[in-house]
Amino acid sequence: MLEKSPALVVVHGSDISLNNYSGWKNVYKYAYQFAKLHKLPIHVVRSNFREIFRYRFIDYEYESKLGRSWWGAVQHGTALPALCAPLAWKHGYKEVILASEVGGNPIYPGAQPIFVNKLAWSGTNVFLADAEISRQEKIARIANYIRNNKLKITIRSCLKHVAGYNCSRCLKCLRTIIGFILEDIDPNTVGFLSTIIHCQREDENLRQDVFTYMVQIFSTGLNFSNILIKTKSICTTRKVF
Repeated sequence: MLEKSPALVVVHGSDISLNNYSGWKNVYKYAYQFAKLHKLPIHVVRSNFREIFRYRFIDYEYESKLGRSWWGAVQHGTALPALCAPLAWKHGYKEVILASEVGGNPIYPGAQPIFVNKLAWSGTNVFLADAEISRQEKIARIANYIRNNKLKITIRSCLKHVAGYNCSRCLKCLRTIIGFILEDIDPNTVGFLSTIIHCQREDENLRQDVFTYMVQIFSTGLNFSNILIKTKSICTTRKVF
């Protein structure tokens, strides 16, 4: 994607509220550093598009039908590209690229190619990138990019930390932490705070051990972020989730 020299768009008002200036400052700092590193233009959009909805009432009506919240199921897949419309018109951008959710997962109906790729306005089309690959495959691409280019970048996956950092405890953070460990990347080097225990075991039971460990995290919500395993053979488990 970088070979197209895209402009980056960061939205203030999506997961960081408009009155949270300190949190927004941190979010923008990471985005600006990445844009500067790759000599890409960066734009900021500020909008109250999440404050004007009464989600409690909308979700009461639609969550049981959609399988998840209105924001997760519908709004983010349409609203985030739409916020780019004025920028696209002003700068003559012909394409808006939206990062995909989990490829092919039906609980994200508003973020599927059949829906997002039909969004368009005068002179501009919307494209959902990499919708066909899994979360782990995306992390693998990022990990290879970091290694091949010897980069130090900050990955922000957390939507819960109001200061704009990764909390390293929520489900999104834990899945990302585990994903980088599976790709032999220390999560502490990409924006997460996690103690890694180096494990010397190379036996056949490792795959099942890590799978059981991940099931514990995802099913109980316990904070295992300080009990992470790092070993070369752990990469063999990358297909288990």
